Amino acid sequence: MVKYRKMLSVFCLLPFLACDSSTGIVPPVLPHDPVDQGWKAVENLEYAFNQRDSELLDETLDPAFLFLLPEEEWDDYNGDGITDTTLTRELFMSAAVNLFQEYGSVVLEYSGSSESTWLGDSTGATMMY
Repeated sequence: MVKYRKMLSVFCLLPFLACDSSTGIVPPVLPHDPVDQGWKAVENLEYAFNQRDSELLDETLDPAFLFLLPEEEWDDYNGDGITDTTLTRELFMSAAVNLFQEYGSVVLEYSGSSESTWLGDSTGATMMY
């Protein structure tokens, strides 16, 4: 009977040990694999930056990925003579790799958790996070 009480005590304590002590919430296991939902891709993107993991970042970004630039950042980034309003996947990866190599620590944080329809898709089928 004592043996079972000890085992029961251990199993009762395990959920508390696996939780963040300040919130009681179990942190997610990152990176997510498989990435079968948009929010998992967003969390992997954040994790890749914070870990300075260019391989994970490369795996996470969709081949058609575009980074929308604020108007004050528009410039000719690829040297074709046309002002770029977005960064292509290749330019974004190049900038990220340079950032990872230059700095010992990178912190990227997102706020908000909602998704909305991307205005660049007239069908309304593409979501942005």
